[in-house]
Amino acid sequence: FDSFFDTSDTSTGFHNNHDLTRRPLIPPSSVIPSMLGVGYNAPCAIWDWCTGTKPQPDISNLPHIINGKEKEPIAIKHFYKQFPQYSGFKAGTMFSKTVPQIAATPDQVMRKEGENEWLFGLEVKVPFNVDNLWTVPKQMYIVQCQAQMIANPALKSVILYEWTPNAQYAWDIPRCEELQQCILNRTASFLEKVAEKKRPPPKKHDEELQLLFHEHSKDIVLLLQPEVMLQ
Repeated sequence: FDSFFDTSDTSTGFHNNHDLTRRPLIPPSSVIPSMLGVGYNAPCAIWDWCTGTKPQPDISNLPHIINGKEKEPIAIKHFYKQFPQYSGFKAGTMFSKTVPQIAATPDQVMRKEGENEWLFGLEVKVPFNVDNLWTVPKQMYIVQCQAQMIANPALKSVILYEWTPNAQYAWDIPRCEELQQCILNRTASFLEKVAEKKRPPPKKHDEELQLLFHEHSKDIVLLLQPEVMLQ
């Protein structure tokens, strides 16, 4: 790997509620979408937390976070039943040796039958209920998967796995160099604004980023949908 792992980080705290006031600031892949304006939070809100202008909220007790923590291990076991050609482990937090601007905590690092190296990541999403299922990958999760591949350049792709007890989807999100470079450029710009205390504008549409999403969507492979799921 061109990455090293902090295997002492076995909790989900880094992934879900990373302390953005730590210096040097190395944002996790889960925060990068919001920095780019396609996440749950606006870029200016992330800036507020990074600079200490406003306190970072504690999300650990929110119902959907608790639901995810409780059911994620079940979902991972279910994934391996549906895809026995993969085997994997929890890597902890990954940091690239050559691109240290982004850290990542994928749910698993995996290898595939016939492959000797750990070339694939797994990112599990557990919707709060079946009504929250999405049938195409959300842009924020595409960014998160690409950021994980930045943090571990050995990864060829990340499988995005959406799980509920009664329905599952899975997509193979392959590496996209153009999208990754765009992510790196915008992350660097955001971190400069943090260092210079220049608050970014409110969330707005990014035409270049949207075009890259559109182009990259042609290479994303649907691996599983409810009609063929394992009961």
